[in-house]
Amino acid sequence: MSVALSADDVTLADKRASFNPFDGCPWIEFFEELTWGYMTREDRGWSEPGPHHEQWFDDFERGDDLIRLAHRGSLKTTSTLAYTIACLEYKSGFHAAWIGNNETLAYEKAHSEFNKLVERNPWLTNLQEENRTTDQKGKKEFGHDSSLSVGWLFGGVEGVHVDLLNVDDVIKEKGDGDMQEIEDWLSSVIVPVQEHGGQTIVIGTRKTPTDIYSLLADREGFSFTEYPAVLDEWDAEFREDAPGRRPDPGLYHQSPHPLDPDRECQLLWDERGADYLADARSKQSEHAWMREFCLVVQTREGAVYDLFDSQKHVFSNDPDERDVQYWLNGLDWGSGHPAGMLVMARRSDGGVDVLDEAKDPVTGTSDYVDALSTFQAEFGPGTVGCDPSDKRGIDDLSEEGFDAVAADNDIEAGIRVVKDLFASGDLRIHTRCEELISELKAYRYNQTTGKPVKKNDHLVDGLRYGIMADEYPDEGGNSGSGTW
Repeated sequence: MSVALSADDVTLADKRASFNPFDGCPWIEFFEELTWGYMTREDRGWSEPGPHHEQWFDDFERGDDLIRLAHRGSLKTTSTLAYTIACLEYKSGFHAAWIGNNETLAYEKAHSEFNKLVERNPWLTNLQEENRTTDQKGKKEFGHDSSLSVGWLFGGVEGVHVDLLNVDDVIKEKGDGDMQEIEDWLSSVIVPVQEHGGQTIVIGTRKTPTDIYSLLADREGFSFTEYPAVLDEWDAEFREDAPGRRPDPGLYHQSPHPLDPDRECQLLWDERGADYLADARSKQSEHAWMREFCLVVQTREGAVYDLFDSQKHVFSNDPDERDVQYWLNGLDWGSGHPAGMLVMARRSDGGVDVLDEAKDPVTGTSDYVDALSTFQAEFGPGTVGCDPSDKRGIDDLSEEGFDAVAADNDIEAGIRVVKDLFASGDLRIHTRCEELISELKAYRYNQTTGKPVKKNDHLVDGLRYGIMADEYPDEGGNSGSGTW
């Protein structure tokens, strides 16, 4: 039966056709139109999409199974919901499912937010209320034989096998039990529910170091990418160990750091730029901000230097040379990993300031000589407290004219000394020492052995060597004052 269309219907039909991303319309234009109709009715207003959203839709359209972690406010859920809506609107017989952490959160996205997006964009004619044959919170069926089902953690997903399975932030911050049980449940849902040749998209934000995403990281069936707001902070934690999860740096732009305008960093999106991120930091703790916006989980549990506080122990002004008693250096040799070198000032009040760092691969003595010479030319000559494991390296530096000494390598004793300095407020780190600050935050004890984890520790070791060489001078007095 043919039905005559009104002028309004013709306009909607034309608009629907012009925004069809499966028939020539760029995905980003579809997304802009969809979110404009939705967000302009909200208090926060519309946010212009960024280059990363174009990348996300390219990934969606390829049909790959994806794990996508992105910072808070990045529109990861909205973009995934937009892709789902496009498939349901333009593909007859398309079946999708949405899984959340619990019933309330699942309905909030796949029912309430879904309805708002559709109702505020009446050109999505197939998905409007009048064209639904079933219209329930947990199940929506449309006249062209498409459907959307809703489920949640440890629940079932009813209905037919789906072409698209969305798993949205399936764990809460405080956890939902044993992560292995959650992973087993998720696997038991993904495999039988997803239609052969279908697609699974897992999205979320990190919650803990051992959350479900850490278990899924090695699943070869997923393409796994993380999109922090500040790439530099993510790199400091993960770049060495998770290069496959690193986003395309071309999606980032140079900007003043949201927490320190005097230094540059790489930000993902102008709409969530330095001012937005700095405002968010002013309203929450550092560990919450790092987790939600940089995808770096900072927990004091198991931390070696649990008293280190980037607000209390980090400074930005160079010391007055009149307040410096003498200079120190700390050196951790590079053998299969970058060497770590630091320059420090022993202050007249008994404290110590770490002023600069070098963390680079080395090929021989000349690399150490160059770095130490640069430090000592800028600041002043001083004792070089070295990892005592390489006596020949210490002799080579001594022959080059440096006051190189073997530091006491009692690891626990050295850690206690550094901890005491943080506790008393006598140890400060300059903001330019970004790598050292990152290592101090990430340095952890192994929960099984009780020993510090030998991972990304080159500068924290250099810090310990420099301080211990000054605390415990050798028998020849070839060190600093030793009067801590």
